[in-house]
Amino acid sequence: MSFPSYARACRRVDAVPDHDIEKANVFVGAGMDETRKLLDYLLEHVKDVGLNPPLPGFLNITSLGWSKASGIDVLCSRLGIGLDQVVVFGDGGNDVEMLAHVPYSAVVADAAPEAAEAARWRVGRCEDEAVVAAIEAIVAGEWPFEDDREL
Repeated sequence: MSFPSYARACRRVDAVPDHDIEKANVFVGAGMDETRKLLDYLLEHVKDVGLNPPLPGFLNITSLGWSKASGIDVLCSRLGIGLDQVVVFGDGGNDVEMLAHVPYSAVVADAAPEAAEAARWRVGRCEDEAVVAAIEAIVAGEWPFEDDREL
């Protein structure tokens, strides 16, 4: 209901599997207020996993202590670059930690309010390929955001 194309690609399980899991989600037929209530309940009662709400009716379940921000740190370390050499884009509650962690962060139009608050810049809509245009500008040596950064 909250993300139908993604939900169709997922496999429903009725119990927690007894093997390693790469990614798991919870889907509920609810708005954001109810999703946050479920998130709060799970955070209080399930202590050994990480949880975040990308969209209404949708929770990501992650390994405890891991997020997009920690993933960026791993990539930076492996590539031998600093956070000041990274630009990230996001739109949902699951992007907040990453957007706040990386100095050069942008959200798309209609991003979740908490994501928009965590980001430095705004770009247009995904449907209008605003992220693609920003990445293409960066690759071309242009800075697509309103500040005086030099590439």
